[in-house]
Amino acid sequence: MKYIIYCRKSTESEDRQILSIDSQEKELLSLATTNGWYVSRIYKESKTAKEPGRPVFETMLSFIEKSKEEYCILVWNLDRLARNSVDGGKIIYLIDRNIIEEIRTPSKFFRNNSDDKFMMSLLFGFAKKYVDDLSVNVKRGNKAKLEKGGWPGYAPLGYINDKEKKCLVIDQERAHYVKRCFELYSTGKYTIGEMTKLMEKEGLRSRNGIPVCKSNIDRVLKNTFYYGLMYKCGNFYQGNHEPLISRELFDSAQAVMEKRVHFKKEKHFFPLRGLFVCATCGCLFTANKKKGHDYYYCTNGKKICSEHKHYIRSEDLDSFIVSLFDKVAVDQEWIDIVYEASKQKLRQENFQEIESKKTLLKQLEGVQKKQAVLLDGFVSQTTPKSIYAPKMKDLIDEEMGIKDKLSEFEVKENKNEAILDKVRDVVVEASKAKQEYLEGDPEKKNDVANRLLWNLSIQNQEMLNYQAKKPFHILLNGPKIDSVSCLQARSV
Repeated sequence: MKYIIYCRKSTESEDRQILSIDSQEKELLSLATTNGWYVSRIYKESKTAKEPGRPVFETMLSFIEKSKEEYCILVWNLDRLARNSVDGGKIIYLIDRNIIEEIRTPSKFFRNNSDDKFMMSLLFGFAKKYVDDLSVNVKRGNKAKLEKGGWPGYAPLGYINDKEKKCLVIDQERAHYVKRCFELYSTGKYTIGEMTKLMEKEGLRSRNGIPVCKSNIDRVLKNTFYYGLMYKCGNFYQGNHEPLISRELFDSAQAVMEKRVHFKKEKHFFPLRGLFVCATCGCLFTANKKKGHDYYYCTNGKKICSEHKHYIRSEDLDSFIVSLFDKVAVDQEWIDIVYEASKQKLRQENFQEIESKKTLLKQLEGVQKKQAVLLDGFVSQTTPKSIYAPKMKDLIDEEMGIKDKLSEFEVKENKNEAILDKVRDVVVEASKAKQEYLEGDPEKKNDVANRLLWNLSIQNQEMLNYQAKKPFHILLNGPKIDSVSCLQARSV
């Protein structure tokens, strides 16, 4: 029987305690030499086994299946072969068909019998569960760090990771380039491509020493991280890192990017140009002024549409816009009533949480007293180690669980009221949109419409589709805010 050695190590954190590939190979070759086993092939791979699709692993199985000889796989540990149910099932299936004669590790061997295959399925299952649990724990830890203002990842351009302090610090070599990007782009005189070439010429390089590409510059200009607001997994978090720019400078750059600010002088400014698209061909609507009125029509950029022959007066489009603002508007007096009622309800819930926190503090004090008593007994040798060790572990686990719950309370304090305030601001802003639009000049109309609405499509001179931007989409698509529960639901 011939032997095949398979060595694998991924770059994932769970593999930090696993021997390196070279060490695995050395140990397995030594094992084969000691037992007089003939090793015909060695496969080595640096790739995670959490998902199927490892090329070297698949090549090894394909070779074994096509070969007419008996082969045994030598591996440092069974989880080196698979940490997912698909690859684990392949291994067991090949053993079941006698295509793989056996699998050996330094301490165990597995052959085609019911006990060994059952044990393999359990071990592969444990390996899969370990990966799943690790993923959950990492996500939980990342969320906790984000809520405390930390960044759980590789530092964005302009910052570096301080491994000792476990925080982000400003990269003095590149931070001024990031700030300059925002300052130059907010003037409206540069495209992102021109900005990229200019930054390369001025000396901006990544930490790997290569020029920063256009897509990276685009990501920088859209990243709220640089004024202190972190975005991760669909949520925003207030960071405790030092901002590189102000919120005003960021908003100025976004206004240029979203074409809300027009720096080129125009003979006539059309407030709704670029907001509507043709539902027939997907081209933007443009505008002309004729006989004292603004008319909007499809640009027919694809030369396939007949809609561009139909003109819509600006007054009709204004009616479309105003009707949408009516849908998101809420009476100011009613907003104040619901807001105060919601705030009062949150205070009651906070009072209940304070009582729960007091209970947890008492539980923590009780657990710590038990630890002290147990430790005194162990030191005085009245409590044997066999009893002390597991009991102390249980008490420490209980203590950590209570502290985790207390930490959640600390993070949650005042958070609900802050969210409620933000929701109220959004509702108030949406409710004022109609008045601002009707009373505003063309530039103001453009700003209000672009701030709240997008994906507006026209067909046969009628509005076919419309959407509100986040977070206003909740007001447009959901029920009217007419109760305390409605306002609280918006704040979730």
